[in-house]
Amino acid sequence: MGNEYTNINSLNINNLNNNNSKSNSSSKEGTLKSVFTFWEQNGFGTIPPKTVQDFDYWIKDFEKIGATTTAAIELILHALGIAVDNGVKKYAYVNKILTDWENQRYLTVDQVKAEDKKNSSSNDKRQWPDYSIGNKLENTGSSEYDNLGW
Repeated sequence: MGNEYTNINSLNINNLNNNNSKSNSSSKEGTLKSVFTFWEQNGFGTIPPKTVQDFDYWIKDFEKIGATTTAAIELILHALGIAVDNGVKKYAYVNKILTDWENQRYLTVDQVKAEDKKNSSSNDKRQWPDYSIGNKLENTGSSEYDNLGW
């Protein structure tokens, strides 16, 4: 995708790998900080305590279905990145993405990407349009409000 979050995501994943040599609880705290940093640096605002708690629950939920702590945090970071790409910087949007992935039993970002690639080639209804800032949507002339000249 080549978006800004990809570079930050890579840095955070490197931090995750470095933190995995520590104990599980201190590693989890360190990696959760990467989620909070990503949240705040990408325009979601100050992270509320409820959202902090919710992300901790998401990690536990993904661990219950078989993901590692690192993979769970990478999934959260990827969901945040998708929200940034689509210009929807709200927890509810990220929560919906994570709920979908949990229901699909995705354990890694690679699984998510593979499924997205598969769906985009088959024109599955789950394929989301790109509404990110700077993406000019084509005027099809199919609405009475098209071509108003503004």
